[in-house]
Amino acid sequence: MTTGNSLTDAVTRIPREYHSEEEAIRAAKEYIDQQAVAEEVAASRRLCAKHNWPLIDVTRRSIEETAAAVLALLSERRRHAAS
Repeated sequence: MTTGNSLTDAVTRIPREYHSEEEAIRAAKEYIDQQAVAEEVAASRRLCAKHNWPLIDVTRRSIEETAAAVLALLSERRRHAAS
């Protein structure tokens, strides 16, 4: 019997991105490093400020709450544009 198997793209990429367990551990440490995360957040805030993009804090928000906040900002922007 022959069968076909499939994985999501993300799962398929894992072995290609991390050729050894040591590389995976190093990447995971970088991903959770508090200083690296703080620098990434600061860079994101600077980018938004530079382009005058609104920021939405999605901490502890569901996707529905985040979507509602985005729609509220869009509605506000459209009201100001019509004025």
